[in-house]
Amino acid sequence: MFDLERGACEPIAAIESDRPTTRISDGQLDRKEPLVFGTMEETPKGAKPIGQIWSYEAGLQPRALVSGVRTSNSIAFSPDGRRMCGPRLS
Repeated sequence: MFDLERGACEPIAAIESDRPTTRISDGQLDRKEPLVFGTMEETPKGAKPIGQIWSYEAGLQPRALVSGVRTSNSIAFSPDGRRMCGPRLS
């Protein structure tokens, strides 16, 4: 969380701390307001499908929704909110 008044940043939760080559990538709010975001591996040798798609709601622990993600860019939802698209699964 970033506090605009104090200019301070505080972590919300550790994401994939057991996977040192992954990083958080793209994210999007779904129609019910949880933040859905992905992780992806970032190494000079190229990404392996070890990323995940996560859901986060304020006050709750993040939870993994999908594993085996190579690139998690461009997360989007269908107009009715029933489908998520964007990430490439391997």
